[in-house]
Amino acid sequence: MRHRKIGGRRVSTEIPTSSQSDIAFLLIIFFVITTSFALKTGIQLELPKKTDTVKTVSMEQIDKVLITEDLFLINGEKTEVRDLADAVLSLNRPNLLIEVRKGVKYQHVLDFIGIIPATGANISVRMEK
Repeated sequence: MRHRKIGGRRVSTEIPTSSQSDIAFLLIIFFVITTSFALKTGIQLELPKKTDTVKTVSMEQIDKVLITEDLFLINGEKTEVRDLADAVLSLNRPNLLIEVRKGVKYQHVLDFIGIIPATGANISVRMEK
């Protein structure tokens, strides 16, 4: 600790820091209490319950969607991202099998799944391992 002699008495030249941790703690508490957190709502998916009966669907009643790294194939036809909503709405069947290839980015899949609630379709998702 350094001391300096001023006017015949010794005065410390260091700033006292013993209460800084108390002040920092109080500031953290203040900001946590006064901060509002924005909750983002996601896609609402209804998962089957244990008590639900198994519903058998033939392959003719299912529309197939293949999602790869660079394209969407709906029933074998290439579809652009901007045309996804119209393509899904034009499907006559309420059952979709979404097949996602390995290496596809999550956003690419979410672009498609975000359209599903408006159509009311039942979906099954198959991920390639």
